[in-house]
Amino acid sequence: VPTCSSQVLGMRFDFVGDFSTPHLLAEIEGNREKGLFIARYRRGETLIAAVLCNRDPAEIPMIQEEVKTSVLSRTKR
Repeated sequence: VPTCSSQVLGMRFDFVGDFSTPHLLAEIEGNREKGLFIARYRRGETLIAAVLCNRDPAEIPMIQEEVKTSVLSRTKR
């Protein structure tokens, strides 16, 4: 599962998954106002990508596994 990181305006963003596919639903976990959140992007029930904002980089492998498991379960249907 691809990842990319960027620092912008004092905030760290970690991008996980496939952003070339349009998502249909975004779920936010955490606090956007404090700039400390995870945004999960879904197409149907399938998690296709996520953005971590100012989160611990140790969370990236967990999100990668979440995306991978979701995409693989979709292909088995």
